[in-house]
Amino acid sequence: MANKNNERRKFFNNLNYTIMKIEKELFGNFLDDTNCDSYWAVLGFNKGDLNRQLKAEYLKANTDAYRGEIMAYILLNGGSIVVVDTYEEDEHTLAMEDVNKGFQLLEKHNNKLYNSLVKDEDYDAETCDLWLQYAVFGEIVYG
Repeated sequence: MANKNNERRKFFNNLNYTIMKIEKELFGNFLDDTNCDSYWAVLGFNKGDLNRQLKAEYLKANTDAYRGEIMAYILLNGGSIVVVDTYEEDEHTLAMEDVNKGFQLLEKHNNKLYNSLVKDEDYDAETCDLWLQYAVFGEIVYG
């Protein structure tokens, strides 16, 4: 039980107030490919040494981990992931600072979806898409 509390404390210490209410598992589900990969974006792993180390570390302890869960772990521990904009054929690096920015802007511009996510753990592809656009671009670029 103490280990779970330490893990939870570490998780919350990495976040600002905008996503403190979201459980680690929910964040992993939120990043999962069926939610955040969209008509304009594909999430992927960065090639940096820290990211490779974090991915290997997590997979060693969690052999049945899914992609979103691994990405959440990487982000929460100082790494980054890549977002490929398939329309513009650009790659964007997404770090925890961008994650927080995305949630802050979602809260500001679409409070109903934000509250549904953090209070009810209820979200869909639209919520993920808006959050991701805010995180990457700071605004809604694609309809």
